[in-house]
Amino acid sequence: MTSLRRIFLLVQVMLKGGTGLEAGGFSSLGRKKKQKRKLPKLGSILLYLFFAAYMVFIAIMLAKGLAPNFIAMGLDKVYFELFLAIFAMMTVVFGFFATFSTLAFAKDQERLVTMPIKRGELLLARMCMIFLNQCLIPFLLGLPIFYTYAYYKGSAWTFYVKVALGMFLQTLLPVAILVILSLILIRVTPLAKNRDRFMVISQVVAIVVIMVFVFGGQSFNMEMDPQNFNTDKVPTGIYPVMSKMVPNLDFLRDFLMLEGTEAALAFLKFFAVAVVFVVLAYFVADKFYRLDSSSGVKKRKLEDGEMDRALRAKSTFSTLLGKELKQVMRNPTIFTNNVLGSLLMPVFLLVPLIYAAINEGGNFNLPAIRRVINNYFQNGPADELGYMVATVALAIAIMGHFFVSSSCLNSSAMSREGEELTRGMVLPLNYLRQLRIKSLVSYFLATVPFLIVMLVVGLIIYVPIKYLLFWLLIYGLTAHNANQIALIFDVSKPALDWENEIYAVKGNKRIFLNLVANWVIAAAYGLLIYFMYKSDRFTPGWTIGVAAVLLFATMICLHLILPRVLQRTLGQIERYL
Repeated sequence: MTSLRRIFLLVQVMLKGGTGLEAGGFSSLGRKKKQKRKLPKLGSILLYLFFAAYMVFIAIMLAKGLAPNFIAMGLDKVYFELFLAIFAMMTVVFGFFATFSTLAFAKDQERLVTMPIKRGELLLARMCMIFLNQCLIPFLLGLPIFYTYAYYKGSAWTFYVKVALGMFLQTLLPVAILVILSLILIRVTPLAKNRDRFMVISQVVAIVVIMVFVFGGQSFNMEMDPQNFNTDKVPTGIYPVMSKMVPNLDFLRDFLMLEGTEAALAFLKFFAVAVVFVVLAYFVADKFYRLDSSSGVKKRKLEDGEMDRALRAKSTFSTLLGKELKQVMRNPTIFTNNVLGSLLMPVFLLVPLIYAAINEGGNFNLPAIRRVINNYFQNGPADELGYMVATVALAIAIMGHFFVSSSCLNSSAMSREGEELTRGMVLPLNYLRQLRIKSLVSYFLATVPFLIVMLVVGLIIYVPIKYLLFWLLIYGLTAHNANQIALIFDVSKPALDWENEIYAVKGNKRIFLNLVANWVIAAAYGLLIYFMYKSDRFTPGWTIGVAAVLLFATMICLHLILPRVLQRTLGQIERYL
């Protein structure tokens, strides 16, 4: 078998394990895998298509709002640089965690050692897998964003071909750079020897880098001068930074914007630079990457004081709570997918607000805003105030389902246990209670940051405390329902047979079902807002009453469904053991 054939088979196996189409669930626990029905696989494919269509729709709506204005003002170059920089940023920031985790903490390394494969073949297979995983989202977003631009611009058909080729290859160089960086860090630093240390350092670095990008993106809006609209000197925020981190980004921009021979030369330069870095990454990997076992990961011996604290008697609740917190905070995959976004949300929302208040002076007159809001709540028409309070409450309920469902730890509460699930099943503690404790951690991490933002903003602008507490209660209750929905879908068919946590956290149809269910409930609250303004029968008080019935009815149903689903699932698992 040729090396190319072995590399292709390795990539195929890795991708199958990560997509969720043929991995996870009970089919992989027993002997009846070959008898698996085709319908669940078809359903998974349809859910992936739905998610892809949703992303494409969002990208098209964004491009429709921006592309005509940029074209009219002659800012075509700015348009390309803005989105190319965003895609490069996504790859660099989020790709680093996936790359380092894949190379340093891969749990399938022990099995691969015994296979008749060479070091170079494994390296190229891992690099291909990282590239394919990282290029998917920029590809799905890039095509509609630039195709919408081409529609308004009236571009030739060759532009569409160039965009497809460019969006597919644009992550090639960032991935190669990330592989080189990760391998050097693994070899010359102790990061790969202690997973906990790696998480602490990487979390701090990630927060700093993301904040730099946030303020860099703000500079695009703050520094734009209308007098410069028709020049090439309009600042584009993060693009100058990203073009230095990704050396061929300028060539990609020129390839998309230019025509004929100039475009061809730009593409050759773009592809040549990427190939050089890929070859360099291969030689660095061939020198630094260890094939023996998880790239040198070692367990740290506990000191005497740590051993005493570990052996100290604790309550069942505190023990399980601490175990869950350590798992979600120290695991790179779980942390970046389910925790980091929630923890950074207060920073994203409050720091720019403070920054704008400090730097824009009269344009952000906080005392004047307070006076207007205070006067509205005290002297505004009662009917109008009622509509406003009800509208904000329902909008907060919609946000609760959207925000929590998109980054909810409960989407993998049972799945991320993997083979360790059997240990939890034999503990002298009802497994439903164990899930409740895990759900408490998920609820806290997904809800408290947003509640902090609401409370701080409400107190700053002097929202009456009774309305503020009412809105906080609405968000807390809807977030609880969103958490329970995610937990039920995960418990109904957990993905337990995996080699890397990413298979349990991402790319599984239960996650998409969770999103769809929460979106449906959010749409119901949206319909209540619509009817409140369109029908005389839907007064604010009556609308809030209907919303309360929907909220509490959903809560009761979820609490009744969860024990039944869990009992059925545990019974199925016991039959496979």
